Amino acid sequence: MKIFLMVVVSYLLFLTLSMNEANIFVDFFPSLLLLFSFPHFLVTYFIWFKRVSSWKDEWWVVLFAPLYCLLFYLSFTNHFAFINIELVLKISYAYMLYHFAQQLFGVHCWLNGFLGFSFSGWRKSFSRFYFIFGALYFWIELETRSGVNTLFYYPVASWPVSSAYLMFCFYLFLFMSLVEFGFIIFDFFKYKKLSRFAPLTCLGLVWVWFIPPINSKMLVWLPVLHGVQYFPFILMKLSGYGFIKKIQIGLFSVLLGWVLFRYLPFNLFSESTIVAPFLLSLLNNHHFLIDGRIWKLRDPHNVDLRFAHAGGSGN
Repeated sequence: MKIFLMVVVSYLLFLTLSMNEANIFVDFFPSLLLLFSFPHFLVTYFIWFKRVSSWKDEWWVVLFAPLYCLLFYLSFTNHFAFINIELVLKISYAYMLYHFAQQLFGVHCWLNGFLGFSFSGWRKSFSRFYFIFGALYFWIELETRSGVNTLFYYPVASWPVSSAYLMFCFYLFLFMSLVEFGFIIFDFFKYKKLSRFAPLTCLGLVWVWFIPPINSKMLVWLPVLHGVQYFPFILMKLSGYGFIKKIQIGLFSVLLGWVLFRYLPFNLFSESTIVAPFLLSLLNNHHFLIDGRIWKLRDPHNVDLRFAHAGGSGN
């Protein structure tokens, strides 16, 4: 672990010294994707494959890829008047944001469960909705500001969203943030312990996650945080492997991630403008299905992550 952190810090220091301000978004964040996001994609597949006891139980995960290929082909060839590639990619992006919000909620439950906090069912439901609404507000901001010109490297147009609706969503998001903060203050006065302020960490994460990327240059911030946030859990899942085996899995994941997310769509098939959005959206959506299967808080496989103490379920 110490060696890995030294390598990561050295690599990031090298990038920082070799870049100027103009290309920081072009070089720095994609490099973080290579270090954190792509490997976490591949390692979650490794964990899932090791867990499969019956492929009959995985029928939806197996069928998703060919069904998505068919949907993408029919959209590309304009077989349906009501659906096109732009809509498919918009839905894929919305699913990605939903997945990010669910993961953030799961980490919220895990962290508070680890610290010995337990929440009532209605409070957990409110918190889950708060995280999901944070993702929704972020998307509405992008659509209103025309902040997204491409999705999965495919040109898309912004949907018309009125400024009045945007302001309504902002004030609702702010109100929900105040309610969450009110829960924490109430707990503090009830138990008279500074530790009751610990959930503020996750409350702040919602703003750290979904506010900076409103600047379209920071869009890659979300998948980077997604990968970084999973990193400790993946390390715990690989704790039973020796040092050499961990290094082999890590290096293989980085290499395969580069092949799938960079070389195939942008080099091998660079002449085809449709390969990149197809391959990237397929890999993202299929990975989210895998994530949903292996990170359920109620899954007995996750007792080693102390998820059971959170008393909830999610992904």
